[in-house]
Amino acid sequence: MNIFLLGNGFDLHHDLPTKYINFLNIVDYIKNEKSCDSCSTVGKVFSNPELIKKDETIKLCNEKYNSVYKLIEIDTDSIQELRSLANKNDWFEYMLECYRKNATWIDFEQEISRVCKAFDTFFVANRKRRNPKISREFETIFRCFDSLFKLEVSYTQYSGYYETLNINSDFVININNSVKINESLIVETLYNSLMELAKMLRLYLKIFVDNTVEGLVAHSLIKQNDLFENVDQVFTLNYTNTFAKVYGSNDNITLHIHGNIASDIVLGVQADEKDELEENDSTFIMFKKYYQRSMCGTEYSLNSKINELKQSKDTIKLSIMGHSLDITDRDIIKKLFSVADRIIIYYYGDKRAQGNYLKKLIHIFGQEKYDEIATRTLSPDIIICDEIGQSCELNEIVNGLNSGIKFVLTAHASSLEEFKSREVYKKLFVENNFKKAVFLVGCNQPCAVSKIYDFFEMKDENNDNPYNMYSDCFDLRKAN
Repeated sequence: MNIFLLGNGFDLHHDLPTKYINFLNIVDYIKNEKSCDSCSTVGKVFSNPELIKKDETIKLCNEKYNSVYKLIEIDTDSIQELRSLANKNDWFEYMLECYRKNATWIDFEQEISRVCKAFDTFFVANRKRRNPKISREFETIFRCFDSLFKLEVSYTQYSGYYETLNINSDFVININNSVKINESLIVETLYNSLMELAKMLRLYLKIFVDNTVEGLVAHSLIKQNDLFENVDQVFTLNYTNTFAKVYGSNDNITLHIHGNIASDIVLGVQADEKDELEENDSTFIMFKKYYQRSMCGTEYSLNSKINELKQSKDTIKLSIMGHSLDITDRDIIKKLFSVADRIIIYYYGDKRAQGNYLKKLIHIFGQEKYDEIATRTLSPDIIICDEIGQSCELNEIVNGLNSGIKFVLTAHASSLEEFKSREVYKKLFVENNFKKAVFLVGCNQPCAVSKIYDFFEMKDENNDNPYNMYSDCFDLRKAN
């Protein structure tokens, strides 16, 4: 069975403007552009000189697809709705401000997490105070949320004019001459504003991605990739319908884990340690992706499909394209990896990019579990392990040997007898899995081999030593 996990890199592979910075740049342009004619077609928006100058993806899309873009009309109501939402959305202003500070990249999930943690710390710090106080470390974040905070200018003879950030009166409660923060109302307001941002993102993707793809395919400007000729199941974290539109697949084989533009979408953060406590802290649970997936119904669909795959007798090959395997999707990655017999990861770049993927997997699973998954699914020909010695390492090596993988191991021992006498190493030789043991001279002669022992297939009954020494000292640095 051939299944795929797709991330945003899949859409980017087809040169579609699905980066968060594309969304911010285009919606900000629409927000400030008063002429409806300038936004009457996708082509007119994408050919705007300012947008082309600041956004390389928009420039690329305009150069490659403008012949079709100029034919795709945008209805006035959609433009007005986007403009209206952008004009009053605190999250949009916050994301835009973050993007302006780093004009090449922004991660919505990272920023949502940063804001939630700032408010959580702010709540905890002020629960015992008679009057709320906003620390300077959070001022830069809170300034963007105009619906919650107001900036007041004061004057004193000694200090002159100065600014103070205060909570809007609608979000505080007066109790016994003390001012308390209305935490639940602030969280609710933040969440509703985030859902409006999600609505803006859905509308943007519908206008500038989904509505354009069919035309681009019809004009042969987007070509199919042979990798997707025989696909049985697609799990996608994208909101778009690019896979179905480009490859003409049945919608039944595609599961939008985070929702799609035709319905509600998931825009939140990964579960953290607070979600694992017996007394669960649910203050910001609405911002968690697992909660939003449950509300969208996709969590049930995902778990049902995973259970189907677990019961399947077919060999399951999981191919991953366009997903960074970041820890923000840890729960989904763990579920899919648990059912795969073989895993293939497609990525752009060199060995450094490959190394980054491996680091992320080790971060998600831990070293021991990663070793087990790598052995079971990534099918290496040879694994080299340096300085083995712990029982857990030996267990994983034995599992690898039983899977037909060859090993080169290093260990500390001054002689063959000492090596044989160590209890932890004995299980390696029960099934005669190793052919040779190589002893080095030592630190005085780096890389110089002292002796090589050949392991017989069976122990000689007349010989207590089942190993045959057949070579003397030579230097590995000089050997071919």
